[in-house]
Amino acid sequence: MSMVTGFVGAPFQSVKLRLVDLTSRDSYKVLAEATGRGTQVLTDEKEVVGDLLIKGPSVFKEYLKNPEATKKEFTHDGWFITGELSDPSIILPYDT
Repeated sequence: MSMVTGFVGAPFQSVKLRLVDLTSRDSYKVLAEATGRGTQVLTDEKEVVGDLLIKGPSVFKEYLKNPEATKKEFTHDGWFITGELSDPSIILPYDT
């Protein structure tokens, strides 16, 4: 993989990434998803930009002794909301 400005490298193979249209922590539409097996764009939209979510054994599960922060920063199904907006190019390096 060549060096790309603004890209810190591919995540561990055990980490999953999602780009979503995040309505709330309890409701979102998956636009693209990446695992160690590859990347799938799950929408027909031409310009795909979404909130970046991550999940995996190396991603922390909760804020220590702070359930309110955990509730705010994780989706109802355990994905960490990074606060970053991105397009599928951020997760495409899985395929290179």
